[in-house]
Amino acid sequence: MSWIDAVTHAPAFHRIAVALLASLWQGAVIAAAYAAARSLLPRSRARVRYAVGCSALTLLLLWPLGTLWKAGAMPSPGASRIASAAPISSSGPHERSLLAPTPMPGLETLRQAASAAEPWLVALWLAGVALLSLRLAMGWAAIEQLRHRWTSPAPGAVAESLRDIARRLRLCRPVRVVTSAAVRVPTALGLFRPVILMPLASLSGFSASEIEAMLAHELAHIRRHDYLVNLVQSLAETLLFYHPAVWWIGRTVRAERENCCDDLAVAATGSARQYARALLHLEEVRSAPLQFALAADGASLSRRIVRLLSDREDHFRAPRVGASVIGVAALLLLVGAGRKISVPLQDVGPAEVLSVSALPGASRPAPVGVAQSTAPRIPATAPAPARSPEPAAKSVPATEAAPPAPEAPAEMPTLPAVEQEASSPAPAIATAPAAAPAPAAAPLPKARLEEMRRHGVTPEFVRGFIEIGYERTTPDLLLLLRTHGVDAAYVRNLNELFGSHLPLETCVALRMHGVSAEYVRRFQDAGYARLSADEAIAMRSHGVDPDMARELTSLGFPRPSLDELRTARDHDVNAAFVRGICEVGFADRSLERVIELRNHAVTPEYVRSFRELGYTGLHIDSALALRNHGVTSEFVKGFQELGYTGLSVDQLLALRNHGVVPNFARDLQGAGYGHLSVDELVSLRNHGITADFARKAAASGGHPSIDELIELKNSEREETR
Repeated sequence: MSWIDAVTHAPAFHRIAVALLASLWQGAVIAAAYAAARSLLPRSRARVRYAVGCSALTLLLLWPLGTLWKAGAMPSPGASRIASAAPISSSGPHERSLLAPTPMPGLETLRQAASAAEPWLVALWLAGVALLSLRLAMGWAAIEQLRHRWTSPAPGAVAESLRDIARRLRLCRPVRVVTSAAVRVPTALGLFRPVILMPLASLSGFSASEIEAMLAHELAHIRRHDYLVNLVQSLAETLLFYHPAVWWIGRTVRAERENCCDDLAVAATGSARQYARALLHLEEVRSAPLQFALAADGASLSRRIVRLLSDREDHFRAPRVGASVIGVAALLLLVGAGRKISVPLQDVGPAEVLSVSALPGASRPAPVGVAQSTAPRIPATAPAPARSPEPAAKSVPATEAAPPAPEAPAEMPTLPAVEQEASSPAPAIATAPAAAPAPAAAPLPKARLEEMRRHGVTPEFVRGFIEIGYERTTPDLLLLLRTHGVDAAYVRNLNELFGSHLPLETCVALRMHGVSAEYVRRFQDAGYARLSADEAIAMRSHGVDPDMARELTSLGFPRPSLDELRTARDHDVNAAFVRGICEVGFADRSLERVIELRNHAVTPEYVRSFRELGYTGLHIDSALALRNHGVTSEFVKGFQELGYTGLSVDQLLALRNHGVVPNFARDLQGAGYGHLSVDELVSLRNHGITADFARKAAASGGHPSIDELIELKNSEREETR
């Protein structure tokens, strides 16, 4: 199996396909509800209509995500269609199937076709999302360039108008306004640092009142955080690009957004007619805006002007009742259709029939001591013969040869036919009438048989699971088992070790995480006899070695819990580290303390280097303190070379904490101050007395003591002040 097949047949691909297919009817339901709501809302209530549109877009984005999460929480396709088939016995007189019969072969064929198309569906969706994401990224980059290219500071009058309108709109955020040669209409952009781009033509061709109106519109966008909403809307259109409802609702949301900003701009300027006049003037220089920018010419200018100047809305109310009825009816119909469409997506209902003889290369032994049925072999593609109402024909002696079976269809020469078996074995007595043929289980479609044969699901592979008690499974689950290399021997060993009949899905999870029978056996030998499958997966995922527990108990540690073993492994504590810590003389047999040593980089080599310097009785707390304060063996060795032998841990910590290094003591000895105690070294260091200062003091007369040096240093500081 190639890696492409492994990826496209992964459970994640199925869940994404389920969400994509479900989003088709979900989006239709939301669009119908949104259309009904829009027909009931007055067009003057732009804010309400905009909120409803944003809610519809949010639901369009979240409902498929919920379906994706629900599909992930449900069992995989192979596990969710476990049917209640009759027990299977390859040596019995009846052919036992692995699955329950399917009463609707037409629906099953449709489901098989949809299952085969899932990889292509998801692949096309991923390609579309990638292309649109690239388009969004390029648009974002173009918008960012507009901030700096061909821009210059706006005149003071425009900036003053901007501040005045911002106060009217109660906008507290700082907003810059610049002139730009790259835009033809005023444009607002930016999320955290908003800026308004004013075209150069607007400064000369528009009046001051018109400029105020356009600035008010752009400031309304900034106050309402429309830039952020527009980004989220672009994300929804990218992920659901295939759905017409997303583009229709998105277009109406953009139109209502402009209407909301128009209302705020009119409230700020105080005149609807003056604002409409500015829009008319803007129509003359109209250009298509960039996707991420929020320009003053958004949506339809003519509709916006009519809406602003219209005092009554009678012409809008006529179709509302009819549209509402149609929208509600469509909503109810689509909800009902969605419930039916969702049934096969949730794998509810009977599954495919898979008899052992239907698999490629299958053969069925005849029961011992039982005469073969006289019913002819019927290919899987041919209809079963109708039963005659007449009495049964005379019995055929057991020694008489049965009529030859017709050959298999020419298009499937390598696949044996699925037979219809008698409901009871024919008796050996020649005078007994032959039993009436029983209906056979419906065969699997040819495409599914070819898929199973291509992936190596052979009759021997299936019989192996039947022999160990797994008589109910599905083709999808068999493919999953085969793909991950789970055979009957692996499952049998796991069942023996765990002492239970594990679900096949659990066995697949164990195999995917690398849990082998030997790994489980080693844990049980270490004393963890009640190890569960989930615990084994957790131990394997964290790389826990079963020998770690055995090593700890042999070193005198109490047997750790599984959580302690996992914590130790997460902190890189292995058996070699524990053994080294014990060898350096630490008597504390606590795994928690060993983990603490590892976290603070107290290694066996670190402790061993101190033991070589004479610190043989070092305990864990002392080692941790030395390591945390940066005391190394080289630090101790430097002082020992100067004659400071037998320093305690507290003295070493005092020297290190006050910055007294071996070179400092060596320089003082060169200045004539040898055999200083640790306290004297610390005192000199704290007062900033160096060897050079001591030499200068000695040159001025005599050999001052430590206290005199400190007094001289303090006097020098006073004079400096």
